[in-house]
Amino acid sequence: MDFPSAPASGAYGINDHGQIVGAYGPDLGPDIGDAGFALSKGSFKSIRFPGATRTQCAGINNSGDIVGIYEDSSGNVHAYKFVKGIYTNIDFPGSTYSQGGSINDSGEIVGTYYDNQNNHFGFTLIGNTYTSFHVPDATYTFALGVNNSGDIAGFYVDTASIYHGFTLSNGTFTTVDYPGAPWSGLWDIDDAGVVVGAYGDGEIPYTFEHGFASRDGEFLNIDVPFVGAAATWVTHINKSGQIVGVYIDSAQRFYGFTARVSQ
Repeated sequence: MDFPSAPASGAYGINDHGQIVGAYGPDLGPDIGDAGFALSKGSFKSIRFPGATRTQCAGINNSGDIVGIYEDSSGNVHAYKFVKGIYTNIDFPGSTYSQGGSINDSGEIVGTYYDNQNNHFGFTLIGNTYTSFHVPDATYTFALGVNNSGDIAGFYVDTASIYHGFTLSNGTFTTVDYPGAPWSGLWDIDDAGVVVGAYGDGEIPYTFEHGFASRDGEFLNIDVPFVGAAATWVTHINKSGQIVGVYIDSAQRFYGFTARVSQ
């Protein structure tokens, strides 16, 4: 599932209608793509924030509202939303770097920002109100997914520089790590509480090598079966169990994929 003729693609969000968003381009990597895309009923549409040098789509809700990140001509990275054909910057106030991660059906947005000392925090945006949050005792917090109850998923880095997945529900943080894996991260949480993400041994170049889904303490390993795949990340899940994500080959080229898991 790659953008037509693009040398690299990644799928980062999906809604309950099966509409998918992501990014593509020769410079596609873990952080940001050359251009974003939306895929609906087999048709691709390119998404570019006006005046941006690079754009990536990260999440889409059931109304088709999109959030993501873009890079300006000075190399600064910003969060944005794309609603009813209008692009809007949604940087956390005072941040030096912001990225939009996900948007739910009520329009609540979650994302990540850096302050002027390069500390990393999660944030929510509800209406015009921003709220910062941080996993206790973590050095970095990254927020990537939100469901319609406002439950949040992401990952954090502890004082030993180890990655862990987390959920935030009703003010309570819970660590979610793949059993036996030294490094884990979550990208999304659905309305039933199913979380998806990736885990690995933390070695360069991939950090996370295997995708997974989890619910109520049970874990399902997810690796794409394609020849040459060296790493799999599961980035979003919808209510019917359709997942999207990225797999990376041994040349570190990114490809999008979609699959379905039973719930």
